[in-house]
Amino acid sequence: MEVINALGRRKTALAAYGLTRFFVRGAGAVVVALLFTKMLPETLLVIPYFQIMSELGLIDTHLALILVYSSFSVPFAVWMLVGFFRTIPREIDEAALVDGATRLTALWRAVLPMAAPGLVAVGLFTFLLAWNSYVWALVLTTDSRMYVLSVGVATMIGEYRVQWNELMAAAVIAALPVMLLYSLLDRHLVSGLTAGAVKG
Repeated sequence: MEVINALGRRKTALAAYGLTRFFVRGAGAVVVALLFTKMLPETLLVIPYFQIMSELGLIDTHLALILVYSSFSVPFAVWMLVGFFRTIPREIDEAALVDGATRLTALWRAVLPMAAPGLVAVGLFTFLLAWNSYVWALVLTTDSRMYVLSVGVATMIGEYRVQWNELMAAAVIAALPVMLLYSLLDRHLVSGLTAGAVKG
């Protein structure tokens, strides 16, 4: 999962870099469309997603959850990174290109280190989006062995009995990774959000 998350961050960084550094016809419309995908209620897409995954035979697979979470988190991550990359001066790229670097090398060695707070903020937000997701895991998994933590916690509330001890223990376990990540990354998160909020 961590490898997939890292690959997702690289792809979103490449997309955001392309939208902010190159002339793209209709780039403004693309950024608005990215934001629109986040404003669209996810529940509207439950039946189409379920039908697609069912026809592909992906129900009760990790791939189905990865595809669904990516389809919502990638546009949001690109939209956030576009705002952040606009605050990084183009002169940084130009200086790297003058020194003989390629575009990808300039991105990797000059721009991404400066964008580290934004990448951390985006990574944390996309992690939280997937970690707290309940609807998609409930819809796309029927086998109890495939339940994610949020669905597993919900199954402890039965029709006639609530397993309070197990429920409270699972709630603490579910909150611990988020609290740990935030405590480690809070400095980067605040600086990434404030820098990305400035319009270039």
